[in-house]
Amino acid sequence: MVLQNDVDLLNPPTEPEKKKHKLERLVQYPNSFLVDVKCQGYFNITTVFTHSQVQAESNIIVYSDY
Repeated sequence: MVLQNDVDLLNPPTEPEKKKHKLERLVQYPNSFLVDVKCQGYFNITTVFTHSQVQAESNIIVYSDY
């Protein structure tokens, strides 16, 4: 017996999963992550948090979440 609302749990559709809350997803993972930002012209790499509330400054590039 096949129901119309059956969902493939091994391969869930990506768009509805992205819209769900981070704890209600099939596989729980946070919305935020760490990003390495490289300065132009220099070899300086700064690691910043994507949902930071403080501006991270490097020599040239200023990365912020605003």
